[in-house]
Amino acid sequence: METSPASPPRALAAASYLAFTCLGMAFAALGPALPFLARNTASTLAVISNLFIAQNLAYMLGSYFGGHLYDRLPGTRLMAAALLLLIPVLALLPLSRILALLLPIIALQGLAQGVIDVGGNALMLWTPERGRNMRVNALHLFFGVGALLSPLILAQAVRWSGGISWGFWALALLSLPAAIWMLSLPAGSRQMAGSESAAGPSRPWQVALLAGFLFLSVAAESSAGS
Repeated sequence: METSPASPPRALAAASYLAFTCLGMAFAALGPALPFLARNTASTLAVISNLFIAQNLAYMLGSYFGGHLYDRLPGTRLMAAALLLLIPVLALLPLSRILALLLPIIALQGLAQGVIDVGGNALMLWTPERGRNMRVNALHLFFGVGALLSPLILAQAVRWSGGISWGFWALALLSLPAAIWMLSLPAGSRQMAGSESAAGPSRPWQVALLAGFLFLSVAAESSAGS
């Protein structure tokens, strides 16, 4: 596959860390916001919990199709597009007063999150082998940082205004620098740094087992966390 000029690994890693901080913030915001969204849409807590189903189904779709797109499109541009989609979605979430409108909005959020999640990991794996493991681990550390900050931001918004709107608008605004930074990087596509030639034979059953394990473990983590 022909490749475009690669982004400098440090710049690409730093932009990806910021993108994953935003991803963590968006991911962790729904749980604390649930009572407010239920009040906004005059829904019971049981009904408003359908937002988790819509978000996670779209997250899986974004991850699946995003994985194919990263093999075909410039990775930094695709990440930037997903971040730019996340911004209006976060801004609109607290303004929705009808559950039928809130469900597709949260689905769009899940779609963007899936694309960002796959993209960050893929971009790190396509950087040079030296320091790659550290960059991948740091990526998920920054996701945790975002997940920690999000409830704190929403709590301050509730303290100052009595609602969550300003908190979500702050999360949307914080996602903008990550999108701009990604757009400023070279539009590099797949950069395997020689790892592709060293890869062993594909074992579909191992891939299936790993996917099944991750499906169950991430589902448990996501449900408990939310």
